[in-house]
Amino acid sequence: MAPRSCCPLDMTSAIDTLIDEARRAYGEGRIEEALRLCEQLVVRAPERPEGHNISGKVALDRSEFERALVLFERAQALDPEHIFSAMNRALALFRLRRYDETEAALEHVLTLDGSERVQNKAREVLAALRNPAFVRR
Repeated sequence: MAPRSCCPLDMTSAIDTLIDEARRAYGEGRIEEALRLCEQLVVRAPERPEGHNISGKVALDRSEFERALVLFERAQALDPEHIFSAMNRALALFRLRRYDETEAALEHVLTLDGSERVQNKAREVLAALRNPAFVRR
């Protein structure tokens, strides 16, 4: 017997729509709506990282760095190749002033396929961290 897909095709389409709606709500500043959509996403598609990642971005924006880190790590546990949650995890570590871990996280981002924009940002932050003028406090 062939393995079953986790989601029928119509459910996958509905999940993708939910992800798009959550991203759009976040991008348009409708934060509470984005969080509500992310909660639905985590319930309806617990194997997908996007709900945790978007919720983590909200926490990061709210300076809730520990919470953001937990959410990004959940997303990464679900999909270690998810470049956006990997980069966001690195940014949360940076905001927590955990610079050695930030550096390792950014190195990981550079090994992932995906967004060139994200990889360029990772290179930029790495260069700043490695600049002798950067003071680690």
